[in-house]
Amino acid sequence: MGKQRIPASLFVLGASIFLSLASLIALLIALPAQMDAASKAREQRLVGNGVHGIISEVAAQVVPQTSWDDAVANLDNTFDRAWAADNIGKFFFAADGFDYSAVIDAADHPLFFSDKGAPARLKDAQNV
Repeated sequence: MGKQRIPASLFVLGASIFLSLASLIALLIALPAQMDAASKAREQRLVGNGVHGIISEVAAQVVPQTSWDDAVANLDNTFDRAWAADNIGKFFFAADGFDYSAVIDAADHPLFFSDKGAPARLKDAQNV
C-alpha cells in the first residue's frame, strides 16, 4: 500500500478556511481600534461644540452691559475704577454668577479685576 495523497481541492479548501480565519482575526483586532478612534473624534467634536456654545452664550450675556453709553464713557473714554467695580465686578457676579470679571485695555493688559464681585489685585488676573 502506498501513501495516500491529499487531493488538491482539499488543500485549497483548507487554505481558504485558514485565510478566512486570519482575516476575521485581523478584523477583530483592527476594528475596535478604528471604532475607538472614531468615538474619540466624535466626543472631541461634541466637547468642542459645547465649549463653543458656552463661550457664545457668555459673550451674548456680556454685550448689553459693556456696549451701552455709560460703559463706553466710564471704561473706554476715561477709565473709572469705581464704576467698573459696581457695574462690571458686582453686576456680573450678582446677575450672572461670574466668579471673575475683568476690564482689559487694547493691549490685553488688565485695568480692573474682580474676584466674586469684589475688586482684586490686577496681577491675580493673570492666574485666571
